[in-house]
Amino acid sequence: MADRIEIDQAAIRAMGLPGSETHRHMMRLGHEVEVVAKTLVKVDTGHLRDRLHTEAVVHRGVAGARVGDNSPVAHWTHEGTGLWGPSGAPITPRRAPRLVFFWKKRGHWMRVKSVRGQPGAHYLTRALRAVFRA
Repeated sequence: MADRIEIDQAAIRAMGLPGSETHRHMMRLGHEVEVVAKTLVKVDTGHLRDRLHTEAVVHRGVAGARVGDNSPVAHWTHEGTGLWGPSGAPITPRRAPRLVFFWKKRGHWMRVKSVRGQPGAHYLTRALRAVFRA
């Protein structure tokens, strides 16, 4: 004769609701990831580091935490651009014959036909791995 197992679905759903102990724990972990990511992100002006934040989210009725920043600069810094980005091609001008920008390292303006871009820093991925060492 087989034993019958009953699962309290309402109790399982309540574990992930906002304000539950599970949700508070996830927010604590999210804050840990945020702190580590802020130590890993490149700092030029500090805007990217200062915009990193942890927020509570609810997806399909389950509460969780999201760490990051929605700005395009954050995405480009994290994922990479040009050769290292989604296109895998150098960055070229769309409506002008050359790209023009000030290069801080050299201290003068540059006029070039293309640039390679920058590799992704993957600071959020690295922070997540550091907090959740597998």
